[in-house]
Amino acid sequence: MAKRSFVLSPAGITPAGRFPLAPTGPSGKRGGTVAASVKAAPLLFEKTSALATARLRFRWPAERPMQAVHQRQPIRGSACPEGGSCAPVFHPEVNMNTTTFGTETRAYFPVSLRPVFVGDAASQVQDYRAVVREDTGAVLGIHRGAYKLVSNREVFEPFEDAIVKSDLDLDGIEVKEGIAYLGRTVVREYVFPRLKVEPKVGDVVEFTLKVVNSYDGTNAFRVLMAGRRRLCLNGLIGAERTASVYARHTAGFSVERAVNGIRRAFERYLVLDAEWKRWAGRPITHVEAHAVFEAMPESNPMRLERLKEYWAIEAQSAGESVWGLYNTLTRWSSHAPIRRASEGNRAAIVLNREALVRRTLASPVFDRLAA
Repeated sequence: MAKRSFVLSPAGITPAGRFPLAPTGPSGKRGGTVAASVKAAPLLFEKTSALATARLRFRWPAERPMQAVHQRQPIRGSACPEGGSCAPVFHPEVNMNTTTFGTETRAYFPVSLRPVFVGDAASQVQDYRAVVREDTGAVLGIHRGAYKLVSNREVFEPFEDAIVKSDLDLDGIEVKEGIAYLGRTVVREYVFPRLKVEPKVGDVVEFTLKVVNSYDGTNAFRVLMAGRRRLCLNGLIGAERTASVYARHTAGFSVERAVNGIRRAFERYLVLDAEWKRWAGRPITHVEAHAVFEAMPESNPMRLERLKEYWAIEAQSAGESVWGLYNTLTRWSSHAPIRRASEGNRAAIVLNREALVRRTLASPVFDRLAA
């Protein structure tokens, strides 16, 4: 019977399962996606104290083919590898009475909970279970017993029902999807082209809802208010760190709460329009812009040079203003290059960058310029 391993670090099991997971072959070298079924494949947890690492090892059944997963094709653009740099764009069917979202996407892969075993004796760990992606065998997270497995389909489909019930104008709505870390994190953007504002003449921003779900404990299901700038496709964000809709996997999803959250997000978007207009009329100097870049959390010389380069571009299109500074930050979070080895995790990387931008928008140095 063949065996494959999954390497986890740091050592030991953490309650939320917040650790990188990478598939390895029998030799221990990193490999690609495992093409085998993992139904009824128990997990062995083997701690290696000398290397301070831990291994989850599958016992693979022989001659079991990989389950096929129906994948919906993007409406435009080429087909993308999972989590690749291009994001499929779906256009739900909209008529006078109904809106139909796609029932099958790459995000709706099958998942299940598997028991975890420790040591050579294969004694089961009662308090922990592993989330396993059944079509590839990837381990997506380790959780305590209270964790309730809620699939992407179980949260995204009710959320799309909430979008329909929100009474927002859905004409032309687009759904962009990104999958990161073998499926541990899924990010979807719902773009509403008819719900637009114009902070500066000719500079149009479309209302967007960014929805995040994960299996590894890093994110509960949450919805963030955002915007998409037509000029450069920057993803614009608010300074709020709290989600418009939030649901833990240990609790149920409420469509009614989601509808109210979506409406609140749109109200906040309209308030931001007034703030963005004010920023567009607030001139700043290059020195003041560079001071914000230097104060950005986790700053480094390479990022600083990139931000200065983007500021030179945005100062021409958005103006030497707080609005131009804001778009410099969002240009970096949306479009700054990603290392080739990490390109497949773009959706999660952009999400982390946006968190840094939110912290920057809330900083005293930016607040003084925007006040």
